[in-house]
Amino acid sequence: MPLFITCTVRICFPAFDKKRSHKMKKIYLVTNGIGFNGYNAYMAEHGFEQIVRIREDLIPRIIPHPTLVGIGTGARFEDTYNALKPALNGIPIMYSPFIGGPEGIDENGLVTLHRGKVNAERYIGLVDNPGFDAWRFLNGCFPCDTLLCSGEELLLALDLGKLYVPGALIEIDATNRVGRQIG
Repeated sequence: MPLFITCTVRICFPAFDKKRSHKMKKIYLVTNGIGFNGYNAYMAEHGFEQIVRIREDLIPRIIPHPTLVGIGTGARFEDTYNALKPALNGIPIMYSPFIGGPEGIDENGLVTLHRGKVNAERYIGLVDNPGFDAWRFLNGCFPCDTLLCSGEELLLALDLGKLYVPGALIEIDATNRVGRQIG
């Protein structure tokens, strides 16, 4: 049965950039900090410390007034949000498994599901799904200055996997389909 997602989008009027004559829709992604392996794994104490650094050092300078917070459905993404929460009071929240699910990858490359582990060849995630357009998802479901609590899989689906490190802030230009690591 097909899955339909309905999104409400705020129109974005980004600042004019003298080097570029086109509009840019910026979305920010905080990758989960270092955590434990397994299904629906939580962040470790060091992972929380990584996210607190982002909250204290980068959020106030880079994105002081997010319009929306998007959170993946996995525990590590909720942990990421909880570490950021003091800087995000009053900001609306939206959850989505497309931002990041509870599945994990173990040290042998096996996908950890709620019922056990399977080889990656037997798992269809965001990256392997030709019906999922990650750029269309970002552009259609999130307004400018959205802050996503996500992880590696969404970055891989956006073909931005090279930017992934645990506990980082990534700026995504959703209009031009590029990204850069800020910290």
